[in-house]
Amino acid sequence: MLRGEAAEEHTGIRESIAAAAVHRKVNCMPITKYRIVESTIAMSDDTGRGVAYTMRAGAVVELQNGPLDGNKLVEVKWEGKIVLMFTQDLRQRAKAVE
Repeated sequence: MLRGEAAEEHTGIRESIAAAAVHRKVNCMPITKYRIVESTIAMSDDTGRGVAYTMRAGAVVELQNGPLDGNKLVEVKWEGKIVLMFTQDLRQRAKAVE
């Protein structure tokens, strides 16, 4: 059984996953595009185990859920697949595309 901060963190992760699932169903936020200006990482588990990708400068991603406040993971579409990025990386290493 998890206690204290570990329990709170686990609950927060579970809530984030549930919120992302709801967002996908209702599509309540317009997609926003960002251009990566400094290489960063993205993560996915589409192969059944965690995979980290290097996103090179110049890549364009589409925000699938948000907002970009706090330090959490958000879903982005990159090269036709959904991956996870840290909000901090998007804020610091990407610029909005008009």
